[in-house]
Amino acid sequence: MPIPAQFQLGLELTNIVRPLTRALWTTASLALSNDIENGGSNMITEMKLASLLGRLRIEGFALESGAGPTVQQALKDPALFSVVIQLSLLAFAHEDESLANALVEAIERIVRESKNDLAIVPDYIQLLVRACQQQTAAFHWTYLYESVERTVESALRSGKSQPPQQDGFRPDTRQKPNELHNLKPDSVMFRNVPFPVLQALIMWSLSLQTFPEHRSLHLQCDSGISTIAVWCHHILGFNVTVNIQDTVVHFGTGNANANIYIEESDAEQASASLMEPADPHQPLFELANQVNNPVVSYELRAEAFGFGRKALEYAGLAED
Repeated sequence: MPIPAQFQLGLELTNIVRPLTRALWTTASLALSNDIENGGSNMITEMKLASLLGRLRIEGFALESGAGPTVQQALKDPALFSVVIQLSLLAFAHEDESLANALVEAIERIVRESKNDLAIVPDYIQLLVRACQQQTAAFHWTYLYESVERTVESALRSGKSQPPQQDGFRPDTRQKPNELHNLKPDSVMFRNVPFPVLQALIMWSLSLQTFPEHRSLHLQCDSGISTIAVWCHHILGFNVTVNIQDTVVHFGTGNANANIYIEESDAEQASASLMEPADPHQPLFELANQVNNPVVSYELRAEAFGFGRKALEYAGLAED
């Protein structure tokens, strides 16, 4: 007899939140705590987030060992390493205060849904977000973003869907970035992830990694498509399919169905649906855009070298 969908959802939420509760009883040295706080973060906040985002597997990333205390600790702790990588990516594309507020709100809603104690929700993570961004500033997120954006733009220019990529794909940094600026829709040009999509990815990515054949996530976005592709495919290893203007682009291997399906939408229609492939017409869970959702603001960042050129391109000015 199959388990009812609502029971499955409750069980999955409990499995997400229970380690978060246990993390509050974890202790570490006072010296380490002081180092982390001097580096601009907070150890208890890091522990809480490591118990949530830190359970997600990271695919093939490396950090510089000479970075600050948060990153140095992450090199010894796989869960914290996962948190630092994901926050570094998100901080690259978002204004740090709005991102921190959105993450706290998303976690609080997840905890409420699971009927757990709200005391386990971190109350202030902006310093941690900023520490992750500053201590990983040498990582070249620009290359991954521009690789995703070039792939989408090329598909839109040709009017043909792009085939799935093969394992071992790496961005070709020899290509001229953003050469197809006029074909870049807002959903790709603006990298901020809509709040319901951000909450859904925090809420259900672990379920997708645990049950890849029994869960898929359908997202509708007016922005942030490139961030989702970098986050979900390049970091978490999911097969991602993007549909923009009836053009389909695949990020992943050709021998597996998409774990995450992204479709361009209007701002009011930004949403997320958790699906069971066996019943593709009836979502297990849905998150829709609401008037009380926090705003997740976009902040343009690029490599220091060539930043002026990048600012002109995003302003819509052609290069000479």
